[in-house]
Amino acid sequence: MDFFETQDRARRRTKWLVFYLICALVAIVFASYWGVTFGMALAGDRLDLWDPGRFILIATATCLLVFGGSIYKSSQLRQGGGVVAKDLGGRLVLPHTRDLEERQLLNVVAEMAIASGTPVPQVYVMD
Repeated sequence: MDFFETQDRARRRTKWLVFYLICALVAIVFASYWGVTFGMALAGDRLDLWDPGRFILIATATCLLVFGGSIYKSSQLRQGGGVVAKDLGGRLVLPHTRDLEERQLLNVVAEMAIASGTPVPQVYVMD
């Protein structure tokens, strides 16, 4: 396995993911706009298919909601892998556990950390 080739491939995929995110955001803005417009028409308001002021308001609100949610989730994820594990239903394996399988898991993780020269991480399991 060539690490640099894999890294370049991951960067290309990331660029495509950003492009797809932007396309999805544009689609959500237009869907929201048309949903509000037709909802207002059904409520009895005069049907004005294109209202730049309404579009800017809906686009701004939609972008703030999407980016606000992204920033919130990113700040949660910056707290470390333990947050992700807990969100997925994992539980921390304590170093003084009496369960033999958990003890074996901790030993394997510790050996791998020593072999790679990194600190021993916290270990989470999903029951």
